[in-house]
Amino acid sequence: MGRHRTVLRWAAAVIGVTSAFAMTACGGGPSAPTAASAPPKAASDLYTAAKAEGTLMVYGPFQSTYKPLYDQFTRKYPGITVKTTDLFGPPLTARLQAEIATGKLGADLLATGPVDLGLYAQRGWLTSYKPEGSAALDPKYVGERDFYVEPLLAQATMFYNTRTVKPADLPKTWAALLDPKWKGKIALPDPAIPGLSSQSLAATEKAGVIDRADLKTLSGNATKYATVPAAIQAVATGQKQIGMVAAYQLINNAGGSGAPVTYFTLDDGTPATGTGYAVPAKAKHPNAAMLLSAWLLTPEAQQGIGRLGLQGTAPGAPAPVGGLPGLSQLKIIDMDLPATELAATQKELTSLFGAGG
Repeated sequence: MGRHRTVLRWAAAVIGVTSAFAMTACGGGPSAPTAASAPPKAASDLYTAAKAEGTLMVYGPFQSTYKPLYDQFTRKYPGITVKTTDLFGPPLTARLQAEIATGKLGADLLATGPVDLGLYAQRGWLTSYKPEGSAALDPKYVGERDFYVEPLLAQATMFYNTRTVKPADLPKTWAALLDPKWKGKIALPDPAIPGLSSQSLAATEKAGVIDRADLKTLSGNATKYATVPAAIQAVATGQKQIGMVAAYQLINNAGGSGAPVTYFTLDDGTPATGTGYAVPAKAKHPNAAMLLSAWLLTPEAQQGIGRLGLQGTAPGAPAPVGGLPGLSQLKIIDMDLPATELAATQKELTSLFGAGG
């Protein structure tokens, strides 16, 4: 009975998080600092202009889960309010197109994947801006012509039942998941449904880590589940021994809530997706948007990103809370693929794994 209560407790914490990459803050989010430090001198003029604007609106996926981070920003820069609207993919693009066409743009800052931001830049929707601190980033985290920066990454990890599997027995590579000993013991969010699972497999195949034959073998070893939380529950309740793949912060939340499940990584690659921040060309509050973009690259913001279970991209950024190795210790597989490539791989995955859960 106690075990069921534990599963219900953590399941309730993640209920509704069934989208491609669920961004769930750990616990109650970052605690308030004991004292707010003064704005850096290099940002003082920008802060003055931003404070005069008083507010900014951020459009992007799962923005409500970034509230602890944005609250940290507003404590540092009093007088600025951060509002958010959760939009992603085609609905975000359609919303922007309509607002730009009517001259009623509501977004001051866009926070979404680099593929979408690259498209928006091509359409002339973004302004070039090089925030303080961006010069120190790896160039792959800076958009072409400085149209955006990526201050954070979200990783997709494997996971296992800590009561039924010993760490020494876990697969160490993607190829090891194909071993017959794991047949019927793997929980996999349905790759035939566009989302985290299909995107991770597509990126891993493109990286040359696995191929079509490997995917075919995997389809025989794994049991499909309609959602990521359903796959996690199957592992937590002992129906399956290991699972692939889920947002790291979701696994960390489940373990923190008492479920017997934790993450593990593979030596030859951990899928990850970036979130880029860009200022629209016709933003009503551009200074506030630029200030937030720059602040996200500061050490204190990168610490806050880590407390959310995410990985900062600035040099020296801490590893995500909960034990996941830092950026320098993982081989990252870039999940941010063009829509045309994802669509082609989606057809392949549907053919291999079958349509529907």
